[in-house]
Amino acid sequence: MADFLLLAFLIMITAAIWPVGRWGTKGDGSGAVMGFWTSLTAGLGGLAFVMVRRVPVQLPEVLAAGSLMGVAYAAGFCIVMMHCLKTGPAGPTATVNSVTMVSGVLYNWLWLSPQRPTPLLTAGVAGVCASLGLIGMSKSYGAGKTVRITPAWLRLLMLGGAFAALSYAAQTHNAMRHPGADNGVLFVTAAFVTSALILLPLMLRSRGFRRRPELIAGIAIGVVNLTAIPIRMAIMPRLGPEVVLPVAIATPIVLVLLIGRIFYGERLNGRALAGCAIAVAAIAALGYAAGTKPR
Repeated sequence: MADFLLLAFLIMITAAIWPVGRWGTKGDGSGAVMGFWTSLTAGLGGLAFVMVRRVPVQLPEVLAAGSLMGVAYAAGFCIVMMHCLKTGPAGPTATVNSVTMVSGVLYNWLWLSPQRPTPLLTAGVAGVCASLGLIGMSKSYGAGKTVRITPAWLRLLMLGGAFAALSYAAQTHNAMRHPGADNGVLFVTAAFVTSALILLPLMLRSRGFRRRPELIAGIAIGVVNLTAIPIRMAIMPRLGPEVVLPVAIATPIVLVLLIGRIFYGERLNGRALAGCAIAVAAIAALGYAAGTKPR
């Protein structure tokens, strides 16, 4: 029960990233600048935790996995994916970025803990991917914005998706091979220090220290990431990546859509509603499968 409560808390704080990030990059806002402040906040916060707790840092595998995630976050999300979001349709961009979480599931099934997944787990993961596809392709994501998909844009989107897949695989590797909250924070520290160093030249070149929305949003998202990612990796060995990743990625998106519909009067078309319904059913299936899994 404690793991499911942690998962629920994780979903709530992760959902907050979406509106905060949207506000931080509105208008001519820069994803790279916001990503720098996010990375600096999470990196310094993690470093302080490591020093106070005296966490052993002689763990090359944890540091290497964290550094891989840092490269994937900086280059893949803050640079490539944010460029795709500004120059192309938001729906497919968000879908590819989210659906790549299946890389962590497959990496665990095929390599870390080779196993034959049950039909219920397979159906749950497939259902989450289908729901994200429907939500991403719905008109509610691209309302009021007409864009043209070009081959160059598609190549960039696939590159961003490859980086996102690498990030989820790195998180899964660290969670399953080096469990524990301390190792999780060390992983996050390595990831976001690496990301901050990559993004620093872009931030300085654009004089991003003068941009208040990116600064405020970046700090807020950095705090969330420093909290959420170690929690996600801490419960992953017990519930399984096939449960934690789909639920933690899909549920916040559904919540944001429903909050927009209820409190802001945003309209959802048939695809978005169908995606939400499929997501609820798939997440319920994954939760049931996790609850009946032998310990």
